[in-house]
Amino acid sequence: MENRHGYLKPIVTQHFTYIKDSQHLIQILNNKKLKAFDKLHTGDFESLYTNITIETAIQNVMELFKLTNNENISCFAFYTFLKLVLLNNYFYYKNKSVYRFFLQIKGVSIGTSCGPSIANLHLAFYEIKYKSLLNSILYFRFIDDVFFVSKYLINDAFFQDIYPHLKLNIMSSNVVNFLDLNISIDFDYSLIFNLYIKPTNTQNYFDMESNNVKFIFDNIPRSLIHRIRRICTNLNDYYYHSTKLHKILKDKGYQSSQVKHLIRVYANMNRVDLIPYKLKQDNYIGIEQ
Repeated sequence: MENRHGYLKPIVTQHFTYIKDSQHLIQILNNKKLKAFDKLHTGDFESLYTNITIETAIQNVMELFKLTNNENISCFAFYTFLKLVLLNNYFYYKNKSVYRFFLQIKGVSIGTSCGPSIANLHLAFYEIKYKSLLNSILYFRFIDDVFFVSKYLINDAFFQDIYPHLKLNIMSSNVVNFLDLNISIDFDYSLIFNLYIKPTNTQNYFDMESNNVKFIFDNIPRSLIHRIRRICTNLNDYYYHSTKLHKILKDKGYQSSQVKHLIRVYANMNRVDLIPYKLKQDNYIGIEQ
């Protein structure tokens, strides 16, 4: 399904609620000014993959695929591939020398390469019908996680008509966590971004004594500090998180002076320059000490 997955991805990325990652959200909202009384909302779909009805998902995906007028594959062929992959999800459990095989009859397999695209398009099909409404509340979605802004306190029931047979759990506040972002509203109604580390994140980075090539150890502190600086609107938040990271890396055997140097270098960078996506090779440009 790898090649077929390539036909789905462009439909996903062109959808109006789509965000690639938290960096993409910052790019969209970094200069956005909210209105008085606006509230921040986040939500996540309850067990999205396992609660998707496969037959309905196939129908929804095909409705969107037909709109692309793809010349490389017919709708019938693509429909056949979708059914082949989604209706034949076999797995097994091994107990000593005995194998027991099962067929998943409900939900999309999380391990399927096209699974995220199927889930994305299944939801996108319903969102298109409410495009004007969702655009009015600055609604963005990363697969099963959503972020939106509204002056009204919106609860789960608001989305029951939009997403039939799926439950979206909503949290509303002046400060919310979304992906790896802590988002709040400043006094001038702009958004403040800060780093959010989930409680389940152990930050268990490679130990310097582990068997890895040198450039990996060089890039771990650099990429982590780069990410913190890119996310944090306020410099004080950047120093707070980078100082905590310094201690973690120092305990892992990383050279303290090198990490401190990187912290100083990125502190002097203009955060705005770090927000756009860069070419891969840009991530490996050295910084002389």
